[in-house]
Amino acid sequence: MWRWKLTLRRWCFVACALWMGMPGFLAPRLITLDSTNTLLRLRRPVGELYLQRLSKVPGVAVSADDLTCRCRVAIARQSQRSPSFGAAEQGCRAWWRKVVAETLEGAGVGADHKDFEGIFQHLYDLFAGQEAWELFPHTRSTLDSLRHWCSQNSCRLGVLSNMDDRLEMILEQLEIRDCFDFVLTSYAAGAEKPSSEIFTKAMACGEVLEPQHCLHCGDSKKLDLHGALRSGWCAALLDETAKRTAVFDCFEDIGMA
Repeated sequence: MWRWKLTLRRWCFVACALWMGMPGFLAPRLITLDSTNTLLRLRRPVGELYLQRLSKVPGVAVSADDLTCRCRVAIARQSQRSPSFGAAEQGCRAWWRKVVAETLEGAGVGADHKDFEGIFQHLYDLFAGQEAWELFPHTRSTLDSLRHWCSQNSCRLGVLSNMDDRLEMILEQLEIRDCFDFVLTSYAAGAEKPSSEIFTKAMACGEVLEPQHCLHCGDSKKLDLHGALRSGWCAALLDETAKRTAVFDCFEDIGMA
């Protein structure tokens, strides 16, 4: 098993290298990609998107940076209370309602505020589409190349992401859903990366029996790289700062050498 460190625009190197045949490497039958900060990104910081709506509420005085920090903390707390966006409990909409309420409480617009429900609904819908999200410049062309390679080599292509059930809608609005054979979120799986459980469920979606036939690409060393490697997969770590494409022994990287 191996892992790559490469930039977004070098995704195609992975497919080409596999096609040419790397020594000791099994050609994949399943390639999965992370979504956030791999395929797509927020158009603006979270706090700015929140503040855009809050600016219409009289008497609210809070900075975008403060809202971004508050939201990050609220998400971390809610993730500990109810993993996978509340998949095992009340569902992702109620999960995000608590996050938004905690984020806005310091701005004087908590859950008991008369405008809260309207604000929450606006934000929930906003983050479900292209008003909040955009593709990276090379995402579409890279996906077209990967899709072609997969079609020519009997390989399934999927999305594997710690996201809620709005991801399908986001991918459709950004016009890349048709590039993938399946989309598996942590909400649908009831498990989050780096857990091996979600990688095993992705194998079922891709109809692949052996993990060594699977390759995952993402931007997080902990969630994507280590999660995939510890599940027996191969992995590519996307790093826009990388000056070259590097290949490393995965066992040394995760301390198993």
